[in-house]
Amino acid sequence: MITPRQKVLLQIAMGTLVAANVTMLALLFAKRRFAGPGGDESFFLRMVEQFRDQPYQTMANGCSVPYAAIGAALSGIGLPTLNTLRALSLVCIPFILGGIFFLARNLIGLSRMGCWLAGLTGLNALTGSIYFNYAISDPLHIAILIWLFVLLLVMLKDNNNGIRFPVYCGLLTALALATRPSTILYFPGILAIIVIAAFVGRTVIPLKKGLVAFFVGSIILILLQLPPIWEHHGFRFENKNPSETLTWSQQNYLTMLMRKGGSITSPQRSSWADTRRYLEEHGSNSLPTNELETIVFDPNAVAKASLMHFFIQEPYVLLRRCGFLFVAVLVGALSFVILRLRNMRQFSPWEQLVVLVLAFLIALSGVILLDIEWRWMIPAVLLVNVIGMKCIENLKTGQHTRLYWSVVVGQLLFLTVSKGYDFWSIVGMKF
Repeated sequence: MITPRQKVLLQIAMGTLVAANVTMLALLFAKRRFAGPGGDESFFLRMVEQFRDQPYQTMANGCSVPYAAIGAALSGIGLPTLNTLRALSLVCIPFILGGIFFLARNLIGLSRMGCWLAGLTGLNALTGSIYFNYAISDPLHIAILIWLFVLLLVMLKDNNNGIRFPVYCGLLTALALATRPSTILYFPGILAIIVIAAFVGRTVIPLKKGLVAFFVGSIILILLQLPPIWEHHGFRFENKNPSETLTWSQQNYLTMLMRKGGSITSPQRSSWADTRRYLEEHGSNSLPTNELETIVFDPNAVAKASLMHFFIQEPYVLLRRCGFLFVAVLVGALSFVILRLRNMRQFSPWEQLVVLVLAFLIALSGVILLDIEWRWMIPAVLLVNVIGMKCIENLKTGQHTRLYWSVVVGQLLFLTVSKGYDFWSIVGMKF
């Protein structure tokens, strides 16, 4: 046990870190308030404005329907579109953290201290990403995903909680897919925990609930995709490719070739002009046009990239953003493999999260050819924080109280150094 004085010091430390994170968000927003569109902002700004003026045609051509609809509704009441979309990204943060707190407290069973530390580590990761000050769809997508995971675990926790949670899961799955099709990378993990829950519980109820969620999600997604189905006889989502003949998969593969040849170095990329020139010189089939073609086109390159991502890049991101909580996850995951696979009589929510995150990391590493952008891993980072805190709290129940508090203090020190580095980074940032 800690003394009342030590408890007050911990509360002051956490409060100071919360204030530092909020201050950083405010500084970034103020610094970017008068800046023009940067990165993908031009794409999403144009999409929202087109949706506001021609919603049917914009949907028919492919767009992020939930993001475009919310952005168009907000900008339609007279608010400046660009800064409104940036503010929308900031507003997503409390919804994301609310889902993490609910997950940690009510489903994983963390103590109040554990919830605060997992949430604070998550807040540190979110504010360390400049993308939450950008007018892009990622923050909304992450918010939808976190609540999807919450409702999924609620659905599997009780076999007698009715049909409403599968319906909610189907709705959020459709909205997540309509926002960003990369949601499909979470499907292997979702399917795995549903199947394992049915196997461990020796009941088909989880499978039936999964089928209901699938049916509801399919119906909603089809309704959202009616314009492209009628106009183009197929599904269309947001498309950042500059033209019908140029795709990001082509540019990514050419970037890999140019890095191998030494004409550019990481993190430099080939330009669209380079891609167009290469296709003109070597033919339209000289580069893969999508992720599936890339796997077939050069399986050796994909295998090497996958191994590098899974064993180097992804662990680095998790260690950089989770600190000691990621180290705890490594130990906890090892114990899960050793103990649980020998005795599969239960499948607790935190173990379900382990399977979900692991399956996502494997899927992500298998489809990305170049360096992983860490914003793609933000949902995994947030879930790893909760899993790691659960592993750490197991120390306290196992009579390792001193080690538990040492890890808590170490995590607070890590967050302090991490936030100091983030502040230092934005001082010289130009917009």
